[in-house]
Order: sequence, then C-alpha cells, then structure tokens
Amino acid sequence: MDSAVRSPAPAGGDPSRRVLLCLLPPGTGETQLVVQSALSLTPRLEVVVAGGAEEQPGAASGAIVVAELPRLAGLCGGAVPPAAIVPVLDPGRATAPALQSALLESPGIVWPLVRPLDPLAVRAALRHAAHWAALAARVRIQQEDFGVSLRFGLASSAERDMDRLMALILSRCRASVGAEAGSLFLVEGDPGARKLARRLMQNDVADVADREARYPVDRSSLAGYAASTGSILRVDDVESLPAGAPFRFHPAVDQQPGHPARTALAVPLILGGPRGDDVIGVVELLNPRSLSGGPAFFDARDETQVRLLALQAAAALDNARRHAEGCSLVEGLIGAAAAAIESRYPPAEGHAARVAALCAALAEAVDQVETGPLAALRFNGDELRALHYAALLHDAGTIGIRDEILLKPARLSAQELRETEAHVERGLRLLRAIPWGRELRQVPAIVAAHHERLDGSGYPKGLSAPAIPPAARILSICDIFDALVAGERPYLSPVSVERALAVLDEESRAGRLDGDLFRVFVKARVFEKRAAAGHKPRGAAARQG
Repeated sequence: MDSAVRSPAPAGGDPSRRVLLCLLPPGTGETQLVVQSALSLTPRLEVVVAGGAEEQPGAASGAIVVAELPRLAGLCGGAVPPAAIVPVLDPGRATAPALQSALLESPGIVWPLVRPLDPLAVRAALRHAAHWAALAARVRIQQEDFGVSLRFGLASSAERDMDRLMALILSRCRASVGAEAGSLFLVEGDPGARKLARRLMQNDVADVADREARYPVDRSSLAGYAASTGSILRVDDVESLPAGAPFRFHPAVDQQPGHPARTALAVPLILGGPRGDDVIGVVELLNPRSLSGGPAFFDARDETQVRLLALQAAAALDNARRHAEGCSLVEGLIGAAAAAIESRYPPAEGHAARVAALCAALAEAVDQVETGPLAALRFNGDELRALHYAALLHDAGTIGIRDEILLKPARLSAQELRETEAHVERGLRLLRAIPWGRELRQVPAIVAAHHERLDGSGYPKGLSAPAIPPAARILSICDIFDALVAGERPYLSPVSVERALAVLDEESRAGRLDGDLFRVFVKARVFEKRAAAGHKPRGAAARQG
C-alpha cells in the first residue's frame, strides 16, 4: 500500500491539462462565445486568446485550436501537433488544396464550425475536441513514459560497474520527474540488523559518493519508512507532516547539504524472488522543478514513472552485485592458483602480481594515446580483466616442469630449455579446460602468445606480428621487464631498471617486441608501477621524477 501526504497540485503542474488556443480576432462576439463555452465545460478548458500574436509553427502544440482557415496553415509544424482542430468556415468559401491536405494529415481530430456560430454547436465541438485531446494526452504520456522506461532498461541491464550503475539509476530517476536532487540508498546487513547505506547523493552541481553513513531501516525517516514497509512515500511538505503520520522527516537522512528538502518522493527498490519481495534499496527524490515559478509537487504520474524505473533498477543492481561477487570469487581463485604456481620456486614469488600491475598500467597508458599507431587501440572492461587474469596465469604451465630443471643453478641444456619452453602449451591446455565465458574467452590466447615475437622468432608456434594480439604484446614487455629486474632464474642476477629498459629497447629495435608499446611503457613511466605492486625498482631511473 502506498502512502501520500498531498496538497492540491497547481493546474500548471499537470502535464495532461487541456488548453484551448483561440486564434479568432480578440474582442469579437465569436471569441467571447468560444471562451464562455470553454469555461462552461467540466472540467473547464484553460483558455488562451492569442489573436494575431501567435503565428509561429508549434505554438499550438498539444492544444485545442479554434481558428479561421487561413490561420491554420502554419500551426501544424510543431514537434507535437495540435491535439484537436476546430476550423471556423465561411459558407460557400472554397478551402485551398494545401490547407485541405494539412487538415487531412493532422493526427488530431478536426471538428469544423460554420458561420454564423451557433452556441450549441460551439459547445458540442469543444466538448468533443476536449475529450479527444484528453485521450491524445494520455496516449502521448504513456508513450513517453514507455520510451523512458525502455531506454533505461537497455542502459541499466548492460552496465555492470556498480558505481556507474548507481549514478545512471539516480540520474535517470531525477530526470524523469525533474527533481533538483536525489539520493540512492542500499539496504545492507543481515535481516536482523539491516542498515540503510546512502551510497550516492546527486544534484545539479555534483555527484557525491557516500560510503560511511548508515541509518536505521525504520520509520524514523522517509527513506527508512520506504525501505521498512516497501511502500512509496510522496510528501508535499516535509516540514508539515500530520501528527499521526507513521513516518518522520529526518534531515540527516532525507536531505542533502545545501539542498533543503521541500517535497519528497521515496521509492523502494524491490527485488522479487521465490521467497517474496525483498527491498534492496531506496531512491529518494527532492523538489521537482517548477515550470511556472510557483510551488511544484510530485504527482501520480511521477510516482508511476519512478516505480517502473525502480523495478528495473533493482534487477540491474542485483545483476551487478552478482557479477561483482563472481568476479571477486574468480579473482581469489586465480590469485590462489598463481601463488601455488610460484610456491614451487621462491625467487619467482610475486612475479605474476607484479606483471599484472604493469600490464594494467600499460593498458591504461595506451588508452591515453591520441596520435600514432596506438591511437585506435582501446581496452574495454572485459578486455582489461582478460589481460589481468592472463598476466596472473601466464606461467601456469610451469607446474609441469621438473624440479631439477626449474631449480637448476646453472644454465639449461638445449633439451632442458625445450622442456621449459613447453610450459606455454601445457599452460594453454590447462586454461582451455576452464569455462571462461564470452567476456574472458581471450585469456588462453593471450597466455599462448606471450612468448611469441613479432619477427616470428618466438615460441611455441613462431607466430609473427599479425597473429599476435595487442594484449599478448603488452604481457611480453611486462613479463620480460619484471623477470630481468627480479633476476627470476637461479643463473640470472637481477639487473637495474636502466639495464632492463635497455634490453627491451634492443628487442623492440630488432623487431621482436612492439616498439610503440615500449615507448609508451617508458614515456608513461609504467615501470614505476612495479614498486607499487610490492617490489622496489633498482637503479637511478626509478628514482627520477
């Protein structure tokens, strides 16, 4: 059951109000007859006598127009045509073909009057026109609301980032009803100790994330009432609630700093399920903008519109939450797998995490490139996740390398080197056994190509540049850099950052590594991200800047 504390809304606030635009000469008996007839209808028409002042196309949008034939020709060109046309005809006078065509093509009803005007005929014409206009307005509103709901549903269902999704939900809800400000709350905690967390405040100036505030899910606030009861709450004057109202206005919860609440609309975000409805949050909107300069209030249409958006928002938030939980689970499992792989060889501890951090930094730097061969290269969220997981698991195949080879303190023989290089194909077989899904399906391919070289000198397949994806090229650079600086093998001593960069420069100049990516690696000082990942870079280059 919905609750509302209402005041009479001004006529100007009703988007479906019926307006009559009279374009007959002002001050004449015909104009007076039309005005009196319009005011006698129930409900009365809102009358505008324009005389000769309104000539522009679109001036009659959505209205009932009463005019002589010559005045009608230019009034059907607006984005919203007249809802109804009442042409005043002179007997025996022919209608121009162009005007006949315009009247026939008008989507509104045409109800002609013939001079001399009869009061009964005028009243009947206006009554029929008003009825048609009301129907047309309702249809138009329903079409607009459906369009808003459809566009929001498409946008919200595609967004999986929780912060962007919450901003989208709140901005669309505000825009749909013209609210000056709004807040989005999520219900958190176990059923016996639920709290209302305000995650986002939004107004015309800024979006403000709120990660700390927690409020009771009870009737001590408007938002708390909506969350605790699952009811929509519409309040015209938050400072003048009836003494017996089952809810309270709580300034700390129900308004924003710098945006005092006058009127409020709190709509619960309800998620249906097999065990019944579950309120997962609340959208609270404040102060609809006034089109007339006077008081403005949320109305029944606003309530219906936000309710429709809230149903879609709840489903989108639940999908995003499940996606985030799934990503966290995958992240944990992959991190544990990477740690287990590295545990066989302590000198490599942290290598995968450092490489992943370097890859993320290089991909982010590439996204900022606006000229040259890399200007068109961009990574979306799924591609970044695929690169991240590939970096964490790029050495998965080393679990099949014998300890006497993996831990050998001397350089490897040719046979031992071939066995070591086989770790790529072993890793690929392991990764292909994982159901990565559509978003992450490139993980195995990235890992498979990270030891390939652009000139075809790499392994295991000797691929050349066209067959090596950009993500694998990024992984190659970051993997080599960290291995050199860390001195990852028993027979290799760590080198300075400068020396490692020199080696990468030589490889890129020789056409084995991607030179464009390497230059971004250096220019954006991506190598410094290695320190943030838990290993302090060596050498003067890391200390510069």
